[in-house]
Amino acid sequence: MPRTTVTAEYQVTIPKDVRERAGLKPCAKLDVTAARHVIRLVRVPTLERLRGIARGQRQRPARQAGPPLTHLPSTHTELDHAACPFDRLTLR
Repeated sequence: MPRTTVTAEYQVTIPKDVRERAGLKPCAKLDVTAARHVIRLVRVPTLERLRGIARGQRQRPARQAGPPLTHLPSTHTELDHAACPFDRLTLR
């Protein structure tokens, strides 16, 4: 596994084999996220790479407005106990 070092200016050099496998070029934009002891770099796609991505897809008609919301959580406690799809998510 390739290793790198954080400089005094908090800069990191990405090893050549990793850059080549990821297809990184100079001035590539990366999103950076951190969780505990893991730092993840994800390449931001350029407009050129996104061009034509939806070609051939059929368009759906505009979504119709549904009935108005009748109840919104009004207190922090009520909001904390509202159903959340991430409640059962566990991080490892």
